[in-house]
Amino acid sequence: MGNSQPNSKLILSQILDKINAVELPEGGVELTELPALKLQEMIFSGKVSYPEVVQAFHRQKVAEQNRHFSLTDVFFEGPFAEAQAWQARLQGPGGLNPADAPLLGFVLVVKDHMLLEGTLSTCGLATNLGHPWNEKVEFFDFLRRKGAVIMSKGNIPQGMLAIESTNNLFGTTQHPLRPSRTPGGSSGGDAAAICLGLANISFSSDGAGSLRIPASFCGLATIKTTSSRFDTSVIGGLLRTRPDFATTPDAIKIFQTVLGPLARDCRDLAAFFRVYADFREINRHLPPLVWRTPSLRPRIGVLKELDLLESTVTARRALNTTCDILRARGFEIVELDINHLMPDLFRTIMGALFKSNLLIDIISGKHHMNEPAIEAYKLFIQMIKAPTVLLRTLKSKFPIRQQMVIESQLDSRELNNIHFTEKMGHFRGVFTKLFRELGIELCLTHSIPPAMLHGTTSRCSLVSLYFFIWNFLDFVAGVVPVTTVRADEEVYESKYDDVLSQAIVENMKGSAGLPVSVQVVGLPYLEEEVLEVMQIVEDSCGFLENYKFKA
Repeated sequence: MGNSQPNSKLILSQILDKINAVELPEGGVELTELPALKLQEMIFSGKVSYPEVVQAFHRQKVAEQNRHFSLTDVFFEGPFAEAQAWQARLQGPGGLNPADAPLLGFVLVVKDHMLLEGTLSTCGLATNLGHPWNEKVEFFDFLRRKGAVIMSKGNIPQGMLAIESTNNLFGTTQHPLRPSRTPGGSSGGDAAAICLGLANISFSSDGAGSLRIPASFCGLATIKTTSSRFDTSVIGGLLRTRPDFATTPDAIKIFQTVLGPLARDCRDLAAFFRVYADFREINRHLPPLVWRTPSLRPRIGVLKELDLLESTVTARRALNTTCDILRARGFEIVELDINHLMPDLFRTIMGALFKSNLLIDIISGKHHMNEPAIEAYKLFIQMIKAPTVLLRTLKSKFPIRQQMVIESQLDSRELNNIHFTEKMGHFRGVFTKLFRELGIELCLTHSIPPAMLHGTTSRCSLVSLYFFIWNFLDFVAGVVPVTTVRADEEVYESKYDDVLSQAIVENMKGSAGLPVSVQVVGLPYLEEEVLEVMQIVEDSCGFLENYKFKA
């Protein structure tokens, strides 16, 4: 691994220089705490102008000074000019039809690895500095034509494999409520930016929980979609902007990354998805599916707690509360037990996750890695560098869950993509049959434990087990906040005595007040139904009425 260290202080100072170069009029920033649809209503009714809205977010960026290290780039003149142009249309002859600007008032932060014209797509890697993406990006032009403005790009983990957003370029993103904790990864900068009032919605990605982990940690709502339903053309690969990209190792991925929004509430999600689905009219390779009116079945499943990863006390309470809310609305709740499938399913999924040759080469220092790897990868690097014979010899010395991870690493070395693809097809059929036999299309599950302390995530990555199962199966999976940790719930008990359980115990201490979510899972192409259940839960649980997104 190379010894050269990127000058992160210089890079961060460049962001602050852009922020401080802008002179803004005095005024409050309360507009930045409102949902996007509320701002849209105020703009169309004339209560506030679109330039005033954009200026409020600009002021908030100036006030924040990137103290939480949530941003990797900021934009001022462009968004304000776009807002002025929209305001001129609003006040011009005939006004403006809301149907022509359904995203008016949607102030976006986009994830660092997105291919946005004129910006870097670093993926948290120093090797990508100096290689901005300069090609036209039709999707983001489409969002702008619908009324949205793009205000900034959000911080991510180095290489986007960690559940903590930290890298050597832009620093370690801090949780808006507790700076000692992470807002998650890999879309952690985006989530923090929304909570801090630097944007009111994000456009981010989810490959193994990267949307749902930050949403759960920060009290936001999101959906991981079916992989083939929505456009993914703006995803930037780990080295996509480099001139030598075509000769880098293959980034083999058994299951696909999807894109989607993070938002403060479900109504903003629905409004964004309605427009997102319309991009099929431009990208004709997408299925011709409009955003539908949902149709819910009277029976909903609830996943039995996994023996492989016991949940927290608060997560159990959140799930029970959600079940009670839905029963009160007339739904029948039935249990779905997959514990008999978990040993084989877990080993298969983890083996598939380890199959990306490019990612392993980068993180292990073999390719384009002229900088230190972040602490979150320490245990992972030790494992992937260990010789196969050594892993086989030492495997039995570890606790059972670590043994399973090592077995998955060995599988990834010895089994080909065809094996993992066929196993994926097998499990997708098994789960579809389980849903059908129970008469359900949707299922509730526990979420992840609350936001974790910096430096503990290398021991905690398996907490995303409840999330990455659904990436592998290509089911829809949404997260909605329900409650916060109580002072008497800062505990964790497990039958496993290993580094994961110890780390969760450590993280639960001092977690009172942090948000806890539930996950709503649906069969493929049931995004509308998943979001409808999330909306019911949001309207009934009272979370938004009581929760403060930032300190």
